[in-house]
Amino acid sequence: MQRFTLGLVILLALAIGLAAQLPAAQSEAPARFEVTSIKLNPNQSRGGPRRLNEFTLSVVRLQPGGRVESVGNSLQNLIAWAYELNGAYQRVDGKQDMLLMEFDIAARAEAATVKLPEVRGMMRTLLEERFQLRWHWQPREIDSYLLMPARSDGRQGPALKPFTDDCAARASGPSVPFTSPEWMQKARCGWTGYNGEQRGVGVSMATIAERLTMEMMAPVSDRTGWPGLFNFNVIADTSDMPLQERARASSALGARPPSEQPRLLDVFRSDLGLKLTKDRAKVNDFVVDSAGPLIEN
Repeated sequence: MQRFTLGLVILLALAIGLAAQLPAAQSEAPARFEVTSIKLNPNQSRGGPRRLNEFTLSVVRLQPGGRVESVGNSLQNLIAWAYELNGAYQRVDGKQDMLLMEFDIAARAEAATVKLPEVRGMMRTLLEERFQLRWHWQPREIDSYLLMPARSDGRQGPALKPFTDDCAARASGPSVPFTSPEWMQKARCGWTGYNGEQRGVGVSMATIAERLTMEMMAPVSDRTGWPGLFNFNVIADTSDMPLQERARASSALGARPPSEQPRLLDVFRSDLGLKLTKDRAKVNDFVVDSAGPLIEN
C-alpha cells in the first residue's frame, strides 16, 4: 500500500512537471475578430471640440451578424472601452500624439451572435497586436465621495419610495415615452433625467452611487445601509455637475444657462434624504508604455 501511494505521488509530480513544460501554444488562444479593417479617420479632431452626440454614443457598437464598428474614436477612448476604465476618474497616460489619433474600425466576430464581454476581449487583442500596445497599471489616490443618509435620524426622505414591482418583467415589456402619464408605472428600471426632471424606477442605492460617480466624475460608494429598490421623481438641475461642466468645456455648448430649478445635490438631501461626504480612494490609471506604428490591413 505504501509503494502504491509513493508511486502515485511520483506520477502526479511528473504530470505537473510535464504540464509546466508544455509549449505556450497549447494554452487558450486570445479571442480575435475574424475580419478587421482599421483606417485613420479623415477628420482627426485631435481632442478638439466634439458634437454632443459623441458624448452619448458608445465607443464600440455591436451590429447584427456579429459585426462591430467604431467610428472616429481616439486610441485613448478605444483603450478605455476595451479595458473597462471609468473615464470619470481613471486616466489613460502616454504620448498624446498617438493616443489622440482617431480611427475607424469595422470588424466581424466568427459567431453571428456575440456578447459585449467577448467583444471587449477581442478589442484588447486587436489593440495589443495591431497597435502593438504595451502598458501597465499605475496606482493613484484621488478625491472620492460616500453616499450617506442626510438626516440625523438616518431615515429616508419623503420622495424616496419603495419599489414593489418586477424589473425583469418591465425589461421584457414595451418602452414607454418619458412624457407618458404611465411612465413611473411601466418604465424600465433605472435613473432617467430629462428636461430637469429626474426619475428613478427600481433603483438600488448602489445604482444611485454608480450614476453619481459619472455625474461627479469621482468614485461614489454607497454607505447608506438601505437595502432594496426605490422610486423617486424630483425636479432638479444637473447643469452644475462636474460631468456637465466637462462636456461644455470639451464641446461648443458654451456657458451654462441660468436655471431656476434647485440643484441636484440639494434636492437629494432635502427630498431623498441622501448626501455626499468627501473621502479618498485609490484607483489604477492605465499607462501606455508604447504603441504603434499601426499594422495596416
